[in-house]
Amino acid sequence: MSLTEHLASGAATTAYCWVVARKDGVTIGVTDHDEDVVVEGVTCSSATGMVTTKFEQSLGLVEDDLEIEGVIDDDQITVADMRAGKFDDADVKLYLVNWQDPTEFFLFPVGKFGKITEGDGGAFRVEFLSRSHDLQQPVGRTFQRNCDTKLGEAPCGIDLTLPAYRTTTTVQTVVGSTVTVLSLSGYDNGWFTFGSINVDGQIIGIRRHDGLVLELRREPDVPIEFGASITVTAGCRQDAETCRLKFNNITNFQGFHLIPGNDRLTDYPVRGQDDYDGGSLFK
Repeated sequence: MSLTEHLASGAATTAYCWVVARKDGVTIGVTDHDEDVVVEGVTCSSATGMVTTKFEQSLGLVEDDLEIEGVIDDDQITVADMRAGKFDDADVKLYLVNWQDPTEFFLFPVGKFGKITEGDGGAFRVEFLSRSHDLQQPVGRTFQRNCDTKLGEAPCGIDLTLPAYRTTTTVQTVVGSTVTVLSLSGYDNGWFTFGSINVDGQIIGIRRHDGLVLELRREPDVPIEFGASITVTAGCRQDAETCRLKFNNITNFQGFHLIPGNDRLTDYPVRGQDDYDGGSLFK
């Protein structure tokens, strides 16, 4: 019997199953059934108490809408992993399964993990993004003065794994969003401003670097303990001056810092002032 025939029988024994493939290679299965269900070789655990709260599909390129709610009570899905971003952009498959015969199933085209909202008592809500979401993202480049490439990406050319741009140090104190470390010797003051720290997979941006003090962009989601080892990575203001002076990398600068600004639209020649001969404005 096919799943369609099973549903038409009027005595359907179905459940939703989600299979999540994280970017770190970990695959997790969960279900809203009260017992584990094995679908396509993946065991979907019932321990998380998942419930589908919204599910809409549309024809064409309109973005589909799917949300689930659950309570984190399973080692597979933890608050620490969610806050550390381990589920970000994970691939998701949603199945409607006959739990009496899991070989009978229907696979919905879903997509990727989206926004995760935490509630009280370990509850959470997850939004899933369909494949059409990717088609709605901006394509191409924007002509702007600042660089449109992140430090360390391929067009930038800077290798952030080199000791000149990354170091490991030890946490001394954490007060709110301010972290004091044991040592950052060999690095100029402000070198790590706009960079990031990485502690056990939790990556947080650095707003300001002053001596041994790192002011983070937000408080750590997972508390950072005294003596913890963290990796600190350099940051970039993404302007031409920083690229040239700090990184000696102006040849790879991905901005357009020489394009005239809006002030040139209202500029006009004045006899005896400047040199309006049609030549370069940046000699």
